[in-house]
Amino acid sequence: MPVILIKDAKARKLDAKPLRDEEQLRKYIVDNPECLPLDEIEEELRLLVVGREFAAGSGSIDALSLDSKGNI
Repeated sequence: MPVILIKDAKARKLDAKPLRDEEQLRKYIVDNPECLPLDEIEEELRLLVVGREFAAGSGSIDALSLDSKGNI
C-alpha cells in the first residue's frame, strides 16, 4: 500500500525502504507522536511523550506516553 505524505498542502508518495537505524525511527516517533494512527484507537486521541527508553520488565519502552486523561 503506498503512503502519501501531505505537508504544507503538497502531497508526495513515500517509497518503502528497509529500516537501517532504529534510533532514527524512535526519534521521529518521539518528535512526531501525531504520526501514529491513534484515531484508529480513539478519535481525537493525542499523546504527550514523557519518557524515552523507559525500563520495563523484559526490555524498554521506546516512547512512554500519556493521553489527556492520564492513561499510559
